[in-house]
Amino acid sequence: MTEQKKSRIILHRETNLEADERKLVDDIEKYGCHVIHVKSQQPIPGRSNTIGLYETIQQPELVVVGMKQDLAHYLLNEAARRMEQGLRLAGGHREKELLENVESEFRRVEQRWAQHVMGYALWFYGEDEFPVFQCVYPDLNNRFPWDDGFDTTWRDRQALLFQDVIPSAVERDFWAANDPSSSMFDWTYNLAAATSASSKIIGCSDFSPMAILLRHTSLITNLVSKFSGPSLRERRDSHPSNCSSGARSVRSHAVGLDRASDR
Repeated sequence: MTEQKKSRIILHRETNLEADERKLVDDIEKYGCHVIHVKSQQPIPGRSNTIGLYETIQQPELVVVGMKQDLAHYLLNEAARRMEQGLRLAGGHREKELLENVESEFRRVEQRWAQHVMGYALWFYGEDEFPVFQCVYPDLNNRFPWDDGFDTTWRDRQALLFQDVIPSAVERDFWAANDPSSSMFDWTYNLAAATSASSKIIGCSDFSPMAILLRHTSLITNLVSKFSGPSLRERRDSHPSNCSSGARSVRSHAVGLDRASDR
């Protein structure tokens, strides 16, 4: 690990970390990455994102929207493994066999979206900007939302966080649900159960949406110095466990999407 990589971890360790922050820093140092899972609350899809890839392997952080935790964890884990082995992402890059029988396309997330929804990553990187790519999945016929013939019944399953998207209800609701000043925040984000897990490559945590928003709100008002943490901490329940990063080479998103009929 280079001095540049170590310095951010060391600087965090020199502060008074909460238990969740300590686990995040530990996972990045030990595994190279940490994953945040935020539960869905209909009609708002959940999301999962990495923290630490830009720090440890100088690769973009990743986010996926609308997948169940186990599938999202596998996908991010496998993508991180490929990036560690040399895969370099560019906007529009398609990768095979992250999901069964279809491709996954990576698009660069707009900075406004990254700042809006990735509160924990903002805390970790402080004032430093970091790139984020969204892993976008197609319908069952491998058509993406911008392709002719795309199954439009899939459109509300993932908010699209990149540039030049014509906003639909799912993007508007996803933004509002992550905005404490929105009325949607009041009714959508009650306390939710939260768990955490670790994997061979990636440590992960599962947070309630309220907890993530408390983190984001406090970041806005408490970024006094580059590595200062928020005074209002996320509420969470942590249950460490292990999950294999390579149990299956491909996974089916036909049964792995996070929607009301699956719960």
